[in-house]
Amino acid sequence: MSAWEAVSSTYVAAATAALPLQRIVVFVVGFVGSLAVTSQTHLSVLETIAKIELSKLTSLTTGPLALASIGNVLIGLGLVVVAWALSRSLLWAVFALGAKSTDLWSRVSAAKSGKSDQPFMEPSERLAAVALLDASLLETRARLRAMSAFAELLCGLFAGCSIGFFWGNALDLAVGLCFFAAALGLHIAAVRLFLAEYFGPALLRAQLQGRRHPTPLNAR
Repeated sequence: MSAWEAVSSTYVAAATAALPLQRIVVFVVGFVGSLAVTSQTHLSVLETIAKIELSKLTSLTTGPLALASIGNVLIGLGLVVVAWALSRSLLWAVFALGAKSTDLWSRVSAAKSGKSDQPFMEPSERLAAVALLDASLLETRARLRAMSAFAELLCGLFAGCSIGFFWGNALDLAVGLCFFAAALGLHIAAVRLFLAEYFGPALLRAQLQGRRHPTPLNAR
């Protein structure tokens, strides 16, 4: 691989990590939704979007894109931020409720106090243990990231439909609430997976590295 190819692949990987696919979709939803509001043809914003001809979306001189402005772009970017914040807040609320109902942190404190007399580990042994734990978490981490990404997309769709409700009708709100219910269910499933398969090994790794307790928000 040439130096240029190596640099290109590095930048592509960084861009992909900074702007995952779900955020691109949420941006498009916000952008197109804001265009639909300015040229609304039906009582429901969703119906207006559904009736937009795809051929018109490729033309900058006719159709909705002819009316596009910087404001529409900012609305799309704003929806991305709202989706991210809403998804993380919802995930944190679900995890906090789950931790409280299971008395998680008290059990963690009790387990740590019971291990206060564990033998000293050499740096090489500690690194080997961390590497082994990292390898054991790869599959679960990938599943958690996929669930988080899809839940963020659903939160973005919920936010978009809820905002569109002010210019639309009850259909927009009803569909938005369905997206919210799906996002909530996905976060609940993610927290259950986190506690069942990820938390234990990740907690041990955090203790070996002297880091804070793992949560679904910092699962990496």
